[in-house]
Amino acid sequence: MDIQINNYPAEIELEDESTVKDVVDSINSWITERNLIFIGLEVDGNHYHIEDIPDMSLENVKVLNCMVESRADVVYDTVNEAMVYC
Repeated sequence: MDIQINNYPAEIELEDESTVKDVVDSINSWITERNLIFIGLEVDGNHYHIEDIPDMSLENVKVLNCMVESRADVVYDTVNEAMVYC
């Protein structure tokens, strides 16, 4: 399985993870320590929101792409949306 972060390959060794949700939970801990935000996930090209992460087995997954943003990017995007709204 190829694990990516924002479409770039990531060297992540799996330990006891057996489902997509397990992998996301592990990566989310690493992301949180770096003050980043997990915004979504792509599993073999299918997009999932962070609230809807599938609990599917890793056996059939070829590419797991975690979409991540910095907190500053999220704030900046929110301000831009507010300006457009106003």
